[in-house]
Amino acid sequence: MRLTHASYHPPACPLGIFSCSGTAFFEQMGPRNSEVDMETKKKEEYSFIRPAEKEEPEKGMTMKEYPPDERPYEKCFKMGANILSDSELIAVILKCGAEGSTSLEVAREILKMPDGTLSLLALHSKSLASLMKVRGIGQVKAVTLKCVAELAARIARESFRNSVFFSNASEVAGYYSEQMRHLTFEETRLVCLNSASRFLGDCVLSTGLVNQTLLSAREVFLKALEYQAVYIILLHNHPGGDPRPSRQDIIMTKQLCEAGSLMNIKLLDHIIIGDSSYVSLKDSGYINAEV
Repeated sequence: MRLTHASYHPPACPLGIFSCSGTAFFEQMGPRNSEVDMETKKKEEYSFIRPAEKEEPEKGMTMKEYPPDERPYEKCFKMGANILSDSELIAVILKCGAEGSTSLEVAREILKMPDGTLSLLALHSKSLASLMKVRGIGQVKAVTLKCVAELAARIARESFRNSVFFSNASEVAGYYSEQMRHLTFEETRLVCLNSASRFLGDCVLSTGLVNQTLLSAREVFLKALEYQAVYIILLHNHPGGDPRPSRQDIIMTKQLCEAGSLMNIKLLDHIIIGDSSYVSLKDSGYINAEV
């Protein structure tokens, strides 16, 4: 029996999947039946697995021309912030874009790294001046974005504080090395711990020239008291890459040990970060402090 256009009705596929040749045949025969259309629509709506960046929309589109379920604000309201991509989250914060660019396109420019990839690290690393070079970003939006980045960093530190403690110099150096070893200037940081050696917080005490930073014991212990620390660890980097302590490093360490014993806030260690190594002044015998 020969099938004609009028009499042929293709059976519905429960998975909505057809071979290439089958698809071409159905296009010749007319539209798919309603059951297949509904199945395809459901697959498109729920194909989301994780908040990945989608392909850029057609240039010249305004946000109002986007389908409602692709607009970041509406998507967040309907399905929650956790399903938004990084660019979509930034777009919601921006609220509006620039002339000829949607907030989503501006967000992608903000998150663009030097190698062209998109990363939240760009938001953290870019200065106010760099953010304001992005078209559509003025002083107010730049400040707002930097405040959002700082809030995220503080939330991360708060989570870290409740779950981590340092037990030796290797763990401390491992945590701070990547942050400090690439600096082109000398920076001194203070790590504050409670009586159980759990992390309370950290801060930058001073930054200096290429090979020196100015620091006083008074500054160190004022910050330690602010954090209500029982123990402290001092860190600084050597931009030249050699972590061996200088004579001044040793003198300062001994002064801090003496001041700490008077204030009942012990200096547990002074760690110097080099290019790919570190030196612990406690392990080197310059500090005699036990928890």
